[in-house]
Amino acid sequence: MAADEAPPVTHAPFTFAGSIQPTELSWAYRAGLLVVATAMLLLPLIYLGIIVLAAAGVWWHLTAHAWWMQGGSTGAQWRAAAYVAPAVAGAVVTFFMIKPVFARRPPRPDPLTVTASQHPALFAFITEICRHVRAPVPRVVQVDCQVNASAGFAPGLRGVFQRDLVLTIGLPLVHALSVRELGGVLAHEFGHFAQGSGLTLTMLVRGINRWFSRVVYERDNWDARLEQWSQKRRDRLSLLIMPSRAAVWFSRRILTLLMVGGHVISSFMARQMEYDADSYEVKIAGSDAFARTMRRIGELGQAVADSAPHIQRERAKGQLPADLPLFLLIWQRTRLPATAEPLHTTRGSSLFDTHPSDHDRLAAAARADDRGILAKGDESATGLFQNFDWLSRHATRHHYEERGVLDEMRLVDPVESVHSGIDREERQQSLHAIFDLGVSRYRGLTLAWPSATSSRAFATPASLQVDAVERYNDLVKQRTLAFVAQQLLHVECEVVEPASFGLSAWTLDVAAAKQRETVEQMEVLDGVMAPYERARLERIARGLDRLAASGDENYGPAHLAALVQALNAAAAALDIGVGVARMCSARDALSEELIRSCKLPEAARKRRDALTRRIDEDVTRMNQALTSTPRGWNQPSIEPGRVVATAELEYSQLLYELCWLAMRGEGVEAVTSAAV
Repeated sequence: MAADEAPPVTHAPFTFAGSIQPTELSWAYRAGLLVVATAMLLLPLIYLGIIVLAAAGVWWHLTAHAWWMQGGSTGAQWRAAAYVAPAVAGAVVTFFMIKPVFARRPPRPDPLTVTASQHPALFAFITEICRHVRAPVPRVVQVDCQVNASAGFAPGLRGVFQRDLVLTIGLPLVHALSVRELGGVLAHEFGHFAQGSGLTLTMLVRGINRWFSRVVYERDNWDARLEQWSQKRRDRLSLLIMPSRAAVWFSRRILTLLMVGGHVISSFMARQMEYDADSYEVKIAGSDAFARTMRRIGELGQAVADSAPHIQRERAKGQLPADLPLFLLIWQRTRLPATAEPLHTTRGSSLFDTHPSDHDRLAAAARADDRGILAKGDESATGLFQNFDWLSRHATRHHYEERGVLDEMRLVDPVESVHSGIDREERQQSLHAIFDLGVSRYRGLTLAWPSATSSRAFATPASLQVDAVERYNDLVKQRTLAFVAQQLLHVECEVVEPASFGLSAWTLDVAAAKQRETVEQMEVLDGVMAPYERARLERIARGLDRLAASGDENYGPAHLAALVQALNAAAAALDIGVGVARMCSARDALSEELIRSCKLPEAARKRRDALTRRIDEDVTRMNQALTSTPRGWNQPSIEPGRVVATAELEYSQLLYELCWLAMRGEGVEAVTSAAV
């Protein structure tokens, strides 16, 4: 048996009962697709026409207006600029429009392929579906961690003409769907390739659309260089660069219109192709399975969006799920409410939609009322793979490697990762339960524990506390703006709108007065918030006392004391970080471009250097404080803003943790009282 041939499948989790009839494409539909394809072919011709027109315009200008360069020395520079600028602008437009034709596409990630010898049941399943749908059997089957499945021709014209098919299966779908439902998804993808000449025209239309998108949106070093030149130059050369940028901008607006027009022209036929592909899915899997599949794919997509912030937080902590498909499935099943209907059931489709709305697709499937020919397919689709768990973890590592993040990450069990997200929410809820009237993110609170605590209630009225927190946060931002303005005014930088810095006038005295005013108001608010904060911290301390006395081995006095010490260290780092963030804003405002426009450029550079030294000193102090926290953060070579963000993250995590533990301590007391 050859290496790429599938061994016999003795216990396949599927059978097919009967056969299906091809979905007929009407002559009106084929004629409409031909009209669309013809219209789309005109768009590249228009594009080439614009290039020829731009080049011809440059030549006409250079030959017809050569007399502008004649004459005496009076106004010679302006005449030369007026003659050269349009020519340069036209040449730049011509170059920037020709450039995408020869631009190389960015390298695609290396696919993770699977073979028939590795997964015989899967390949037997694919072959049977292709036979019933009358589509070519894919030459290559790939897997990834996307909530999607796709089939397409291999890159290049050879792949199109030889109908060389490549199938990609998203492993989250395999985790979430049954054999029947995954079979329907594959039938949908292969259904596109059962549409004969209609598919060829569709591929042509989609290729033109993708190409226009590249022309309009892709940028390279030439685009960046032109933009940098236009921003930095303040001499006569800018008279040539600015018209060139304007011409490039105008040409891209024209191309954008062509792109949008092509998208609108082709979208109607693309929606019809989706209906045809849906018909094959219904014929293979059945109308009911079609509805279930849409719902489950929608829920998985929602899980991807809902878990994205959690994944970012986990990555910041240096860890990621070891099995991403399984993580998404667990997240969807434990974190999202069960829904009886698909998540997107909007009626109707717009002109720009390449797919019909879920409502319309479900209605079409229900009208078909087909049971499907796929039988014995209610088991999990993971049964089609040999050792699916290993493959899922391998695909996850491949996913991280392609994005260059694997080396710096610790891979954790997906169940543990999901539970950490749940625990974080529980800790956040505990924070809100204790600090129910709010706590400022700019104030690092320190906790004295173990120590004697009082049981007095805080005297701050609720409405006053909420207003105080909001006002305090706003004053921190006002102080930063006033501080930045103060640094700029010291070196006599001209700013047209002082209101953007919260000032009534652009003078050093006004900026200094604003600084003093904000500091005084923050001190007043400190007197309002401090009693409330002390009472909340005392509640945490009492909860920790009860938890330490409960005998719980996981939360003994030494463990709790270490957490309190870490919180106080992170609070100290956070307080320093507020000042660091303020100085970073001022340092960044003193950019080299702004310094050149100041009346005292050397003084501005010295002030920027002094700010940098103060920032470095304070960042060192922050790192020293953060070293004693549970993760031992120390980032001496990292951008100061990252250190500030780290301090905020560490402080908030520890405060969540201690609030959660305090609530556990209160729960211990409630259980003990009930037992007595």
